Amino acid sequence: RRRIIAKALDKDGATLARRCCAQASNFRYCWPRTFRPKPAFLANRLNLLEMSMKIGVPTEVHVNEQRVAMTPEVVGAVVKLGFEVLIEAGAGARASYLDEAYRDAGAEVVEGPKAVYDAADIVLKVRQPEHHPELKQDEIDLLREGQTLIGFLWPGQNPELLEALSERRVNALAVDMVPRISRAQKM
Repeated sequence: RRRIIAKALDKDGATLARRCCAQASNFRYCWPRTFRPKPAFLANRLNLLEMSMKIGVPTEVHVNEQRVAMTPEVVGAVVKLGFEVLIEAGAGARASYLDEAYRDAGAEVVEGPKAVYDAADIVLKVRQPEHHPELKQDEIDLLREGQTLIGFLWPGQNPELLEALSERRVNALAVDMVPRISRAQKM
């Protein structure tokens, strides 16, 4: 039975991993009871360790915004999970985080917002995309198709923002819409 599973992993690993990881109880259908695969095993078998996603954090452009989407402490934790992190130079300066602290945590500090938006698969922002005064264009125009934007978007108050993101085919996650109940705190 293990040989059949190994062949299935080699041929169609993504399907098997999805089926097995969707619910912990599904492991009994995919694997013998004595063998419970760990996430690292699945990642090695599926070559997922070589596919790292890049998370980009640009500087907030809103007037008097002091916050930054990731602290160096969070960057260290995210890098340990296998992500690459790109921080725009000076992004944490107003929140009293130096670029050197981000480098020490494992982030790559890049010059300019365009470099962050071009290289990142996921863009983390505190506030919604706005007009960038330095680039003289909207931050939405910097997002590309298939990219994911995570931040406070206030979709109920900004239907035009959602429409613009939809037109560019950008995945958006509004942090303000995550429920504030105990079960959702891990999100």
